[in-house]
Amino acid sequence: MPRSSMRRPTPVGREDEVPRHRSQSDARAARKTPGRCPLCGAKVGRIKPGTRHARHCGACGGTLNKDITCPHCQTHRVWTGKRGRVCHGCGRTVDRR
Repeated sequence: MPRSSMRRPTPVGREDEVPRHRSQSDARAARKTPGRCPLCGAKVGRIKPGTRHARHCGACGGTLNKDITCPHCQTHRVWTGKRGRVCHGCGRTVDRR
């Protein structure tokens, strides 16, 4: 094949990329996904293969704080970190009081 007919693919711009899937029924679905950190969305590893998920995120340093109760859903599933406080049960941001 002649080199003139071989073209490099053009890079895709940020605006042309396919957006990540957003749930139509639940806007906070990404924060409630099991196995993901509700603060940064990174994958949370497991303690050992086939066991429960860890209670801390290696990417952002967020940890599960069972001492804090979510005022919206009344569960003890609040993750705290440098990015704030987020409930893994309902996906809402918890105020620092």
